[in-house]
Amino acid sequence: MQKSRHEQFGLAAVIGALLISAGTIGSSPAWAATARKAYTAPAPAQMTEAAAKKHITDENYTDVTNLHKLKDGWSANAKSLGTPVSLIINNMGDIDQQ
Repeated sequence: MQKSRHEQFGLAAVIGALLISAGTIGSSPAWAATARKAYTAPAPAQMTEAAAKKHITDENYTDVTNLHKLKDGWSANAKSLGTPVSLIINNMGDIDQQ
């Protein structure tokens, strides 16, 4: 007995939905955001001034000024949501507000 067109496509839709949902089971939006923000720039000690500034602006800071190279990172002044802040790019590449 031949299946109707509706039955054939219905089964394919169910299988497709199961495959798609299997890839998202247990996934976490917080984990996904962290994965996207993984640090991929060169080590801070090897960063150029332009790379350090880009790293800071990529983290949504604006108006970067007074960028100075440190022994194993960078320091700068910038704005976060319009508020002036002092920043350090530490030896792990993290940006810390001072």
